[in-house]
Order: sequence, then C-alpha cells, then structure tokens
Amino acid sequence: MRYCILYKNNLNMLKKFLFLGLFSFTFAEEEPKESAFPTADGQNIVVTYDSDLSKLKFVATVGENKYFSVGFGSSMINTDMILFTASGEGSVQDMYSTGYEAPPPDTVQNLEDISVEIDQGVYTFTCYRALDTGDAQDFVVELEKEFPIIWAEQSDTSSL
Repeated sequence: MRYCILYKNNLNMLKKFLFLGLFSFTFAEEEPKESAFPTADGQNIVVTYDSDLSKLKFVATVGENKYFSVGFGSSMINTDMILFTASGEGSVQDMYSTGYEAPPPDTVQNLEDISVEIDQGVYTFTCYRALDTGDAQDFVVELEKEFPIIWAEQSDTSSL
C-alpha cells in the first residue's frame, strides 16, 4: 500500500518539506528485499536488506542543491531519520525528529560505509545501517514485521 500526504495546513512545514510520503513494507530473512521510493521531484532511494551483513543498504539519488530524507515512522514526531544533502561534497546524517521542525543530528551517528558520488549535478549516496544499532534514538527494524517509512524532499534548496 502506498499513500502520500501533503501538509496544506502547516505553512512552516510547507517551507521546509515540499512533499512528505508514507510507505509501509517488510524485509524478510530468506531472500534479499528491495524497496524503491521514487518521488514527484525525481529524487529516489532504494533500500535493500543485505542478509550477509544483516544490515539495510540505502542508495539515494538526489539532484544538486536539494535534500531528501527518510524516516522510520508514520510522522515526524519521535522518528529516526536519515538526511541526504546534495550540496558541496554532499553529506549523510543520522537524525532524530521530535516534531514538525528541522530535526537535529542524532547524538550517535549509526550510519556506516558512507559514500557520495557526484556526476553532472546528481548526487548518489550509499550507506548502511544495522537492523538494531543499540541506540535509543534509532528504530529497530524487525524482519518479517511491517513498519512505516516516511520521506521528505525539498526541490529548491539543500537547507532544512
């Protein structure tokens, strides 16, 4: 099931997040699963479960001077998030949102093997994350159990 939510009643939210979407999906142990989330503005993220590493692999494609983020939850309240920022050398941050404002970086950065490739203004970010990082601010992904994923993108600035 896929559905998208556009926050029309919150002007501050509209200034920060052009589009917020919500997916629900499951990863299973027996076969590698892949979930792709193309957005209205051309950003894309592919999330793969790597059973050999027991980790999630994120590959995000983001246009220059834009950002794209994903969160493990159904809203921005108390949600573990990953922010991909496509400006300069590019950056990937583990974040924790407590409300409908720009979230601060998580106190512990649990993303691993981060790489950024830039080709003609398109940034491709790759990073890995353990299913259970042991961090209280990180969502624990359980195999065979459905969980929501949200995303936010901004098409005219890389600033939150």
